[in-house]
Parts: sequence; C-alpha cells; structure tokens
Amino acid sequence: MSPEIDAEIVQLVLDGDKDSYARLVDAYSARIINYLARMTGNRYEAEELAQEAFVRAYFALPSFNPDYKFSSWLYKIATNLCLNHLKKRRRWVHMDDYQDEEGQTTWVLPDTSSGCNPVKVMTQQELKEQIGQAIGQLPQAYRAVVVLRHVHGLSYQEIAEITDLPIGTVKSRLGRGRSRLTALLQGAVLGAGEC
Repeated sequence: MSPEIDAEIVQLVLDGDKDSYARLVDAYSARIINYLARMTGNRYEAEELAQEAFVRAYFALPSFNPDYKFSSWLYKIATNLCLNHLKKRRRWVHMDDYQDEEGQTTWVLPDTSSGCNPVKVMTQQELKEQIGQAIGQLPQAYRAVVVLRHVHGLSYQEIAEITDLPIGTVKSRLGRGRSRLTALLQGAVLGAGEC
C-alpha cells in the first residue's frame, strides 16, 4: 500500500472505524514476521513479537505522525521490541535452526532455477542456506541493517528512522556488515554456479 493510503486508514481508525486497522495488519504482517524471523531465528517468537508490535502500534496510533511512512514507524516498533527481546534472551541466534512451516530454509535469493539442471539448483539452495547462516552470525546491530536493506529493500533513510541512527551510521554498519558477510561466505560463492 502507499503511504497516502496508510495515512487514510490510520485516520479512519482514529475516527472510530476500528475494523480498518485489519487492512494495515493484512498489508504488513507477512513482512514484519519475515523481518522478525530473520532477526530472532525463530518463527514462533517472530509471530508473537509481530502480534505485540501491531498491538502497540494500534494503541500508539494517536502519536503517529502522517508526515512519515506508517511502514517505517511499524518497523521501528518491531525493531525495538525485537532488540529488547534478544537482550532478555541473551543468547546468539543460529539461523540454521530457522525453517518455515514446510521445513524449508526461508532465506530468499532470486529464483533462477527454472530451466537449470538439478545440480545447479541444489547448489543454489546450499548457497541460500549459507547466506542465512552467515547473516545469523552477524552481530545484532549489523544484522538489523543488512536485513532491512538487502532482504526488505528499505532505503537508508527508512532504516535510519527505524533504528534511530544517523544515515552515516547506517551506511557504516551496512559496510561493516557486508564485509563480515563476505568473510563468512568466502568460498561459498565460488562453488555455486549460475543458472
């Protein structure tokens, strides 16, 4: 949905049409759960955190500034909840433990498998798993900006708003995160052929 439509829906909810909030939940729940799953490494924790983020956002709607994007505001709420949750949990997340309902690793790369031979398709799947594991090994500060930028495609400005960081710090953390990913993945790409 567009920021304008989001703002209109928020205004409808503030004007008493509480059922309109479901449209925002429907529009953003999959993205928020996906983001939180990548941050926590656990689908069930991600779903609980997402539900809490939507509840908090609902009750905080009167403080929402329509000059900003609702999606960025929601990501910020979800990020803060997630970081607090991870601090309480006090353990490193292993992303290789994260799978979706079908038991498949959920890290997504562009699907280039159509028309490829089975060996190359298997190599592509292995690469996806290695990337997921490598992202899971990043420190939380780097993981958040890498996932927001490269998985969810958010702009530097949106990431800065979500994380309460200056744009320069976002770019710096992205650079450091990419460097660490490169080091972790060194050699993995060499074995993966392109379809």
